[in-house]
Amino acid sequence: MPTMASITVKANDGTTDVPFAALAGSSGETVPAKWRNDAAGGIPAYRKQAKLTAKAGSGSKRVTETLVVFPITRTDSNGNVTQVSAHTVRTIATIDYSDSQSGIDEAVSQGTNFAAAALPKAAMKEGYAPRG
Repeated sequence: MPTMASITVKANDGTTDVPFAALAGSSGETVPAKWRNDAAGGIPAYRKQAKLTAKAGSGSKRVTETLVVFPITRTDSNGNVTQVSAHTVRTIATIDYSDSQSGIDEAVSQGTNFAAAALPKAAMKEGYAPRG
């Protein structure tokens, strides 16, 4: 199983590094590993956070889910900051471990790379599926 570590991703500009510090590793089944973007400063509760949970599925399947939350805050005229909403990006993978390791590797790599490709990202940003 993977060892907990901090993760750095690229910002929308494709060059800026966005660090997510490791907060807590998973202690077992269905308990999420947690990360937070502490470099952003401000109130910790309003910083970007990520979770990854793994659990047993049916038969020889396992399900992993990542959830990244981007709080949307507003500052009132008195300087008080409150969270008014949040963007959430969730990915779910159900992998059948009765397949070969190379089959599993290809499914995970191609599936996650597809979601990260330009057209699916544009669809998420605009809120509409590509049309013919």
